[in-house]
Amino acid sequence: MDAGGGGAAAGGGEAAAAGGDGSRAATGAIRAVAKVHLALGWAAATFALCAVTLQPQLKPQGGQCAATEVDAATMRAKGLLLLLPAGAQAAATTVAAFAPDAWRWGRLHVGWTFAAFTHVVSVFTYFHLEDAFTAAAAVAFSGCPAHMYVETAMFIAHNVLLFVPLCVFFVVGIAALVAAVW
Repeated sequence: MDAGGGGAAAGGGEAAAAGGDGSRAATGAIRAVAKVHLALGWAAATFALCAVTLQPQLKPQGGQCAATEVDAATMRAKGLLLLLPAGAQAAATTVAAFAPDAWRWGRLHVGWTFAAFTHVVSVFTYFHLEDAFTAAAAVAFSGCPAHMYVETAMFIAHNVLLFVPLCVFFVVGIAALVAAVW
């Protein structure tokens, strides 16, 4: 009976070893997606903290070409709203990126669950990042001559630096996560 049990264990080990290479490749893809989300999450959280603690040069409510206390309060509120999904993204991605291979639920690696959660949260992080960036740019560059540059900077940052790369990464990340399951 021991020999049969040992043979079954050995056969199971061989089957696990045969499927192990595909499993390692899937875990590597999950970790690659997670590491990008890790950098994006911590960067967004850092920007949120900067937006919350930024002390702009304020002028009275009737002053020309300067940020008001309402503008600064709006920027801080949007920074705090960004901090929530960015912090969740950074924390969940840390687990996804560094979860040991032994952490599994059947065939599914625990890192996949956290990476999928992070992928969904990244959408919220992006929209809050866009709002916080717009508010910070409006406060930092609220002088009248610089107003045109703020609009140009927001357009460039939104379309070129944020939206296009994040959409491409989102599609590639979904492909990697789906491939890790199949």
